[in-house]
Amino acid sequence: MRVSLSSGSVVATAWLLVSCAPSVEDGSAELPSATGPSASGSGSVEADAATPLNSNPDPDSNPDSGTNPDPNSGTNSNPDSDSGTNPVVTLPAQSVVWKTLAAGEDQRTHFSSPSVGSRGEEAAVAYVESVGDVLRILIQRFDAQGERLGEAVALGAPPDEYVGLTLASDGKQYGVCWSDTQIHCATLDAENQAHTAVLTLAGQYPKIAFAHGGWVLSYFTANEQIHLQALSDTLEVQGQP
Repeated sequence: MRVSLSSGSVVATAWLLVSCAPSVEDGSAELPSATGPSASGSGSVEADAATPLNSNPDPDSNPDSGTNPDPNSGTNSNPDSDSGTNPVVTLPAQSVVWKTLAAGEDQRTHFSSPSVGSRGEEAAVAYVESVGDVLRILIQRFDAQGERLGEAVALGAPPDEYVGLTLASDGKQYGVCWSDTQIHCATLDAENQAHTAVLTLAGQYPKIAFAHGGWVLSYFTANEQIHLQALSDTLEVQGQP
């Protein structure tokens, strides 16, 4: 899952790219359109046709024949064993579908700093919403088809949008951390209830992860050392970093 953010001229909208499925057909290739979602919010991008590419182009070859002659033999220098012509490189087709991540009617609305995580059959995106001078850290859940599950839930109020959001899941809850002058962490449980300010720690640039049955947080200290801190199921500090 990949996240791309954009805003329209009237309604600010964040878009979520939820699928990219390659496919190949005999002797042809299709490529995704170079344009993303339009300001009108059409929500889909269709694949465009592309011409097969010659795998061994020769600038001295006959432009009309489309083949690459060998100057010594008069035949193709890289022949296909069946046809005597160059093999054709085909590029796989890709189909992308864009879903709305968040939207706001206020033209001052801006979205930034997205971070993505999954807990099995669903996923979530944490991001910063800015409406004028009012900033909030929100988390929005999605089902397997990229449709929003419920409303976005507020986790905190950062001083600015450059907070370095990081998100992970243990399969039951989501853990979200960010930093301003300190590191802050919050959780979203299986019932979609937010638990804010579960952890405050001195440091910057956090990265949270869940692996081998436990939570862990990496971060930079004031003297530019990297610390690795074990956390409990409720994101409380366990032991020394």
